[in-house]
Amino acid sequence: MIQRFDGHIVGLGTTSGTRVVVGMWDRSPYGRFADAMVERPDGHRVLLAPDERIADLVSTTYTFDDVRIVPVALAGWGIDAGPLSARWTPGTRAPIGWLLQAVPTPLAHREAWARFCDPIARRVMPGVRTHGSAGRGRTEWYAASDAWGVESAYVVAMAEIHDVDELREVLGTPLPRTVAKDRDRLHPLHVAWLEASPFCLLSTSASDGSCDVSPKGDPAGSLVHVVDEHTIALAERPGNRRADGYLNVLANPHVGLLFVVPGRGDTLRVNGRARLLRTDDAPPSYLEHLEVKGHRPVLVCEVQVEQVFFHCAKAFLRSELWEPSTWRPDAVPSRPEIAHALERSDQTLEEIAAYYGDAYRSQLY
Repeated sequence: MIQRFDGHIVGLGTTSGTRVVVGMWDRSPYGRFADAMVERPDGHRVLLAPDERIADLVSTTYTFDDVRIVPVALAGWGIDAGPLSARWTPGTRAPIGWLLQAVPTPLAHREAWARFCDPIARRVMPGVRTHGSAGRGRTEWYAASDAWGVESAYVVAMAEIHDVDELREVLGTPLPRTVAKDRDRLHPLHVAWLEASPFCLLSTSASDGSCDVSPKGDPAGSLVHVVDEHTIALAERPGNRRADGYLNVLANPHVGLLFVVPGRGDTLRVNGRARLLRTDDAPPSYLEHLEVKGHRPVLVCEVQVEQVFFHCAKAFLRSELWEPSTWRPDAVPSRPEIAHALERSDQTLEEIAAYYGDAYRSQLY
């Protein structure tokens, strides 16, 4: 059985030694598709394919060190495929292109012609073959009908990290004291930090791996209550009722928390397992510690501490987050303007601005 693919192939190279080959197939037994090969300067070859079928087809025809299934999209004379982004400008028809144009189509499509042209193609264009084995007892041949040069090209082939060894090669190995600083229970210094923190981030993950991070804020001393050295309780206040993070907790109890003290660059990280507690029926005995202005939390997220440690201040120092001179709240549209553009287009900007005014603060609890 003969499978026919009609399309174009472009080969690109960079001064750093990266080589890219892109296949753009307008008609094939698999429908219209594109794929790409990226060869690093060290010879490592990666296939970027849009689905399992194409990956299996191409990887059994050619040799690769790595095969990845990624979204592949053509963009004019260009392609975006996972870590690869390439654009090129066609030049003029190459001399061999004029010769190929003169070959009658019936002859150009014959396997015998492709076999005849193969040694010539290898000599004229090193690395190019027009006839050979495709593996699994198959034979492959190219009925080339034209050839053009590439006037200019832009290639970005990001080097993704795929395993622990590669990651450690880039980042290095942590110092022993950095590894050993985490504990499985709260120290009095951890407790003091929690009592002083008015803001934290709660990270969760659903059973399918999708993630969420939610900000939580209250006056210091009311945001989180230390139940014991193994347990903390986080208050939940009235909000938009999306409950993305809490829906995740019901499916996957593992959570991560980062507690911030204003003006401090270091932070406290807490990882553990969470459960959600009602506050209207048989509330937890410590609930009064989480009340603000006489208002109980809507619910309590209780976390069994499995890992706790302080994180250094480098991120806050680099960002200059606590430096008022760097604050530019007007660098982006206001909250009413964002809401009008993305969420409340049926309301006027004035109505939305009024909603986010003084009355908004009065509804916090």
